[in-house]
Amino acid sequence: MNLRRSITKLIPAPERRYIKSRLSWLMKGKTGKRLQASLARIETSGPIDFSKIRAIIHLGDGSRGAHHIYQQWRDVFISAQVPFVCVIRKTHIFDICRAQYPKDFFIQASNAVAINTVVSMLPDLKVVFYTGNTGNNVHFLAFENIKQIFIGHGDSDKGTSSLRMFRVYDEVWVAGQAHIDRISVNSPNVSTRVVGRPQVKRLIDQTQDSAFIKNDVCKVVYLPTWEGATEYFNYSSLDLAYELVKSVQDIGFQLHVKLHPSTGNRLGISSKIKEKLESLCLSGSSLYESDKNVVDLMVDADICITDTSSIVSDWLTTKKPIFIYYPKDIHIKVGAQYEDFAYIFSTANEFNELLKKVIVEGNDHKKQAREAISEYLVSSKATRNELFTLALHDVVSDVDN
Repeated sequence: MNLRRSITKLIPAPERRYIKSRLSWLMKGKTGKRLQASLARIETSGPIDFSKIRAIIHLGDGSRGAHHIYQQWRDVFISAQVPFVCVIRKTHIFDICRAQYPKDFFIQASNAVAINTVVSMLPDLKVVFYTGNTGNNVHFLAFENIKQIFIGHGDSDKGTSSLRMFRVYDEVWVAGQAHIDRISVNSPNVSTRVVGRPQVKRLIDQTQDSAFIKNDVCKVVYLPTWEGATEYFNYSSLDLAYELVKSVQDIGFQLHVKLHPSTGNRLGISSKIKEKLESLCLSGSSLYESDKNVVDLMVDADICITDTSSIVSDWLTTKKPIFIYYPKDIHIKVGAQYEDFAYIFSTANEFNELLKKVIVEGNDHKKQAREAISEYLVSSKATRNELFTLALHDVVSDVDN
């Protein structure tokens, strides 16, 4: 028996009926009307022509750094020239986005009643795009006349990439076959569409004909993920960050470090770790703020150090060496087998030995495997042919017909 029923049974039936009738009366009165009006209230970033909006980007995440999810999609939607608005569920994220992009359209709507208000104001709304599997997605999912499509915010082998939640969407748009295989583990009948990864098109265009060549001035990028919403999803190498950075510096390579925007959301970033990283970066390396475009760092780099995250898929479009931190106490049950195409480490000593063997000694024996896995993770063909933009136009016109 659930808790609510248990508590309810403690109240005698006559009292329950009385409470129910009083609440019903209250909601019909002035107080109830004020409450309903308050719940239905939304806030906009400025004058919006609601009659022109065809699509919504739904940003349900309220964690620190969540505004970066919108950041990675805005240019894609703007270039597609489909009128859209970003609906943001948390006030503090709305304030950040509005300040950072004063010309973009945002609506802040906290609850189900407010979402009803949003839908009623958008007569030509055709589709909602979901950037994550947040619980508040359900408020839009209730509208059966609106197309519901999941686009996420990066392709990765994290456990969240195979959740059963994908069953609720009309379609899931994926970067490549790898995500289809992950989803099918728990949800074999989900409708998917391969659209590539538009955010890395520039990376693919600039690096598709290049190859890693060992030299004395290798540029290394270190891109650790955050600690995850729970310990079960904690893939971060941040506890080893100082040792990893120092190993690269000791060899004499150039190093660029960028922390994940959500770093510290759950556990907080250790001030000692951050101080050590900052002190190391004063001696030849660069530590970038979370606003730095990660593709800018990848384009100029020769080697990548990262964790289980979308960085793996994005980087492998370059087909250059990658070192991935793999926690000993976590087993990734779905997706590609990292050891086949990447250099895997669980300790700082393992990383140091691999770095010397693979890069310093020139024993990069996984080059062909990287080339083979790249297309499986992120379809370069779909990306270069801008299938996401074509799919976006298709879904709007399909709903119209």
